[in-house]
Amino acid sequence: MIQQREHGTHGDHDAYVEVMPSGMCRAQLLDLPGCFAIGSDVWVAVSHLERSIPAYYDWLRSHDEETPIVTGPFRVQLMETQEVAGPLSYQADAFFGPDNDPVNNEDLDWLLALLEWALDDLLQLGERIPLEQRNLPTREGPPPNALLHQVATAQAGYLVMLNAQPDPHAAITLPDAPPLEQLREVKDVSLRRLRNVSENDRGRVFEVLGMRWSLRKILRCGILSARMYAEPLAAAVAQ
Repeated sequence: MIQQREHGTHGDHDAYVEVMPSGMCRAQLLDLPGCFAIGSDVWVAVSHLERSIPAYYDWLRSHDEETPIVTGPFRVQLMETQEVAGPLSYQADAFFGPDNDPVNNEDLDWLLALLEWALDDLLQLGERIPLEQRNLPTREGPPPNALLHQVATAQAGYLVMLNAQPDPHAAITLPDAPPLEQLREVKDVSLRRLRNVSENDRGRVFEVLGMRWSLRKILRCGILSARMYAEPLAAAVAQ
């Protein structure tokens, strides 16, 4: 079992909310990376977030059978709200207060485990969609191959921030392969590079084109993005 971080004794959690250009809001729990909910306004998103916690623990148990059964009660309070301008609804952008915290060895083990599980889910969902259906539009909109390419590009984009002089506007070159294989390659490269970030860089906070970044934010956003993309892919599998 991967060591998990301790939470409040009464299931207390702080919600961090991104207000997207559409007006929709994405709430997340930074102490449960990848636990999120969408709502029509801040308070709707926060209330949905509280109800998403049991499902999040179910997801953890699907990858780690020693994860305890957590039933609550849960209390979620709004801690921070930010407006974001990201063009993709499945890509996180905000830099929240806890993103300033350095990533220690225990944090890194846990966050990399979550990222690997979230990306493995996407790969398994992609594999379940027949080849002849991967380029067909879904009830959710884009074809599965478009979603797989988007998530591979998003993950590669987060990885760019590890470069000495990150340029988010530079074209991201993915392997000349089907989107599912692109994602597989990006997953392997991401886990390797993130594992090898130096001790000095684990607490570094830097700015790129007016946006703040840190290793903790890169890891958090990678997990969250993968978990968000899993929903439309799962819908494509089910249709």
